[in-house]
Amino acid sequence: MASSSLQRLLLLPQIHHRRRAPPPPPPPPRRRRREAPGGDKPAGEGEAGEGADRAVHGGGIRELAATPMAEIDASKLSKDDVDVRLKWLGLFHRRKHQYGRFMMRLKLPNGVTTSEQTRYLASVVEGYGKDGCADVTTRQNWQIRGVQLPDVPAIMDGLAAVGLTSLQSGMDNVRNPVGNPLAGIDPHEIVDTRPYTNLLSAFITGNFKGNPAVTNLPRKWNVCVVGSHDLYEHPHINDLAYMPAMKNGKFGFNLLRTSFPCAKRSSRPTETSATGESAEDSNDVADRRTWNRSIQVRSCKEDAARRA
Repeated sequence: MASSSLQRLLLLPQIHHRRRAPPPPPPPPRRRRREAPGGDKPAGEGEAGEGADRAVHGGGIRELAATPMAEIDASKLSKDDVDVRLKWLGLFHRRKHQYGRFMMRLKLPNGVTTSEQTRYLASVVEGYGKDGCADVTTRQNWQIRGVQLPDVPAIMDGLAAVGLTSLQSGMDNVRNPVGNPLAGIDPHEIVDTRPYTNLLSAFITGNFKGNPAVTNLPRKWNVCVVGSHDLYEHPHINDLAYMPAMKNGKFGFNLLRTSFPCAKRSSRPTETSATGESAEDSNDVADRRTWNRSIQVRSCKEDAARRA
């Protein structure tokens, strides 16, 4: 008998003698967000297809970059462009701590950069002296800090010239696709994740041109491709994880749909094969045994930390 059914049976005698609790009050009506002048949609709500596309292809970023910050702050629409809509281009205004300067987040699938790309990124950081620096993030990505708005068009042109982009790296977009950090050199890898993370990034950004179909997702939507049993990619904390599998002699991926909204695991992930079947119906290479092992290792570490 399922544990949930057993719990219901054990609780029935107690519930039977209790007075039924009154129904909860209805939730308060949601407040409508104020719209910007001219009937535009509120900033941050379904604007990727308009704001980001206009900024990238309509020359909007060049127009904005040529506008003084004082003039931008005087216009609510321009201020929303700088503080909200530019996040779809990977630009985050540090209004409170570094007014007029931006953090630029890139798209680096699997965290791979060539020597040419790395030199270009270093040159951008170096150009800002003590105000410039770069972060290497937990999602195998780079973030350049200290960027000034007038320089953005030239930096974006330079990124494109070396095969990089910052497009769709923030706000309600899919974050940087993560893969095996030892891809291609791991002697125990199941699959080299680099080609697959590159394909994911190309789809997400529409080959650097923008893909409005995936620009209004829940915040911080994460995806990874698992390359080995070591689970370097932490599939259990990604919203969608591609788990390598074999079925009928053919290689493919099972999909692990999951998410961890808090430190405690709220529910077991759902495992689905690429054909839509349960993962139990296919012969996993990185199967539920690997998943259970990762949970056990994590639990042991947490227990050790508590004892310490």
